[in-house]
Amino acid sequence: RYVTTIANSGTCYNLTLLDKTTDSQGNLLKEYHAEVRNQIDLPQEYWDAFHLGMRQVVENKKYFNDLAVNAAGKTGTAEQTASRPNHALFICYAPYENPEIAIATRIPFGYSSDYAAQFTRDIIKYYYGLAEEDDLITGTADTLDNAVSNEM
Repeated sequence: RYVTTIANSGTCYNLTLLDKTTDSQGNLLKEYHAEVRNQIDLPQEYWDAFHLGMRQVVENKKYFNDLAVNAAGKTGTAEQTASRPNHALFICYAPYENPEIAIATRIPFGYSSDYAAQFTRDIIKYYYGLAEEDDLITGTADTLDNAVSNEM
């Protein structure tokens, strides 16, 4: 919800799970719309700084270079315990110029936020029809060394 609020510069919506319900013949029974929860009022230059910073995060990730849709995002890791890998986190919205979707990805004990960011990139590719499911779900993953070297 907070990624959507950032993407649209301050309008926070209540969460919704359904877009619509239909009967077995596809006839519309009910449409659902997100209701505004509250508005966060900040100067536009603050929102512009948030947006630009999140766009620059994505622009600095080599694996986003070939993505036909501009996105904005933020990586993060969360340590739960020193005896297990960090949780991998990435939040984003797309398209950057006119946001339509917001995504939050968390991979428990996923080592690096780059893994979460790469996974989210693939979600964006699939959502916008830029890649087929079989091209994205290969049963393999990059090694941590490849993910880090792709970032540099």
